[in-house]
Amino acid sequence: MNFMNTPIFLTIVTLNILLYLAAITMSLMVYKKYRYLGHLWLLISFFLFFIAYLFRVSVNMVSEDLISNLWTISNLLLMPGILGLIFVSLLSQYDRLPLRAHFITALVGIIMGLLASSSNVKIIVDDTGINAIYAPAVGGFSAVLLLLFIVFILRPLVIKIRSKRLSFKQLHIMLLVIAYLLMVSWVAMTSFTSNTIIRQIRPLIFSAGTFFWSLSLVTNPLSLAITTSRTQMVIVSNKVGIPLVSLDVISGEEADTTLLVGLLNAVKSSMEGVVGDVALKSIIFRDSVLFFIQGTYAILIFVLSGNVSSNLELVGRYYLQEFEEKYEKHLRDQKGAVYPDKYKQEIPEIKKILQDVHIS
Repeated sequence: MNFMNTPIFLTIVTLNILLYLAAITMSLMVYKKYRYLGHLWLLISFFLFFIAYLFRVSVNMVSEDLISNLWTISNLLLMPGILGLIFVSLLSQYDRLPLRAHFITALVGIIMGLLASSSNVKIIVDDTGINAIYAPAVGGFSAVLLLLFIVFILRPLVIKIRSKRLSFKQLHIMLLVIAYLLMVSWVAMTSFTSNTIIRQIRPLIFSAGTFFWSLSLVTNPLSLAITTSRTQMVIVSNKVGIPLVSLDVISGEEADTTLLVGLLNAVKSSMEGVVGDVALKSIIFRDSVLFFIQGTYAILIFVLSGNVSSNLELVGRYYLQEFEEKYEKHLRDQKGAVYPDKYKQEIPEIKKILQDVHIS
């Protein structure tokens, strides 16, 4: 019996497609909301996995002389997708792509070059489906890549759990752990694809992993974020420059920044007047870097002792959106009160978020 024509096969294909589409949709939502480079890489990777899967499924619907070409295209799409997920983890850990990213990129390039040659891939077609046997060089390099894949995607989560920044009891962490377990299982099954059942179930396990990863990001986008930026002060002010919440991160206490915020806004406005109709994101002031994140009703200001990182920007965007959603009515109707009592409860919230992303 040809397994490809059974209801089970059609069900698996449908589930895979639905899971990929859901993962891509959620990843797109998260990227549009926070504009974080890591989320863009994740979106691109999931899209590449989806297209690769469509090509892999299509080999069952074409003549034998086209199977090899479609199989090759599927593999060539899969490799940069895996590279993208590794980049996501590296960005989460280092706020940038370190030198080792070049090594991994070169490794992916070598594998793609080997896969592009038909002499390195032998396609087998029988009643149980379509399988492939790869040359030892392809298998060796791929094993190294998959090992790096597992190490790098797990590392930021392990670091934050060991530093007691995260707990398995948190929903977004539970979802992320499920996603990682599924992806590790996908890698572990690589050596058993000669088994018909494993060969058909394996893609479903991976697509489910992408779904749970995206769902975790929707729940909380800061799960993996680790920032190297050293924050001295966090200030939330309204659009007219009145401070609402001010935290001295070093002392852990609320700070009176009324005069400081007025001065900063004056400096920022003056510089924007010089450069034109452009909202400045950061300026250097008194040996500190001031980083501004604009919201609809409020402005978040980070006072830093070093450079601004993309991960800290993600933290700021996440917190500011949560803050504005929580106090939207009051922010719209605010008449100019400084430090209203209702904002003081934000001090421990800011401290908790910064603690979760600062790993010493």
